[in-house]
Amino acid sequence: MITTASEIEKSLSDYDPALPDESFSQLEKASIWFLVALVSILSFGLIFANDIFWGDGLKPIVWDPIVKDAGAAGDAGYSPQNTAIYAFTILLSVIVLQGIFRKMNLPADDKMMIALIMWVILAPVLRVLEDSDFFSSKLDWLLISPIIHFH
Repeated sequence: MITTASEIEKSLSDYDPALPDESFSQLEKASIWFLVALVSILSFGLIFANDIFWGDGLKPIVWDPIVKDAGAAGDAGYSPQNTAIYAFTILLSVIVLQGIFRKMNLPADDKMMIALIMWVILAPVLRVLEDSDFFSSKLDWLLISPIIHFH
């Protein structure tokens, strides 16, 4: 059984990564192309068919609950539609970003993990402060999930 950091380092010293840093996996390629297509479709839709994409689509499902949650009434709740959108967005982001980070040779060391943990802790702390009306009402919508996680 491995119990110390030096034993872990020793066991991983001859480890060969499953995928070279200079190439994307098939899932990463598909995710990147899907993201490019999705952003393109949404951009064109918001420009050329705003009533359909925004008025009947994203606004009532995603934006209105965020604005309602930021208001004095408080919690607008989640619907199956916006929850699926948020979950799909975070999953796609993780796949795309980990591939890009690996290709850019960004380290996944202790410093990076501590920075990410601090970032994860910051979101609920800011959310609690927003719920207690610590911030100006003009900034409330920036501190509502899921927007707070994209800062």
